Amino acid sequence: MSIGTRISKLRRAEKKNSFASKLGITPDYLRMLEVGEKTPGRTLIKLLCMKFAVSEDWLLNGKGDEHSHSIVISPEQSSQVHHINIYTLEELRNKNPKRISTIAVHNPFYIEGMCAIQITNNSMEPSLMENAIAGIDTKTTELIDGNSYVFNIDSVGTIIRRVFKMPEGLTLKADNPIYPNILLKGKYKVYGKVHWVMSTV
Repeated sequence: MSIGTRISKLRRAEKKNSFASKLGITPDYLRMLEVGEKTPGRTLIKLLCMKFAVSEDWLLNGKGDEHSHSIVISPEQSSQVHHINIYTLEELRNKNPKRISTIAVHNPFYIEGMCAIQITNNSMEPSLMENAIAGIDTKTTELIDGNSYVFNIDSVGTIIRRVFKMPEGLTLKADNPIYPNILLKGKYKVYGKVHWVMSTV
């Protein structure tokens, strides 16, 4: 099975136009990926793995468990726990935001200065499900194509969106296709990059 066939497997019965839109690519480029005429770049590979919860080794090489995300943590690492504040997106825009709770984060997943956001809508589903907790790396504000960030935009408010460099400019896209794209212009602030997600099962 080729990488194109595995991408096609992830798409399942979804229309190519809809699937391509979620990935920020054209339907024609998706077709070329699926038939093996093109090879996905690093950003698209990461996006596919995150969006569909599949392992990179499976997507690239067809090896291992499709949904394997095991991380080995040593006893020394697991004993190093940091407590970080959890906020709502609405509260984060305030100068002195009030936390709604805290969460314990083990050392491999902790970045100094990070905070967490409770997801309160479905705009980033299926990557960020409603009521999930997202860890935000507040020190990473450089926008990298295909990654998700927390933005405060004067005309919109505080949101989490995936950023794409399009011909018309920086475009913010929700993973849920019912939400419109936003062309990034005017005054805005990048709070940080989504580093990890913790969802209830």
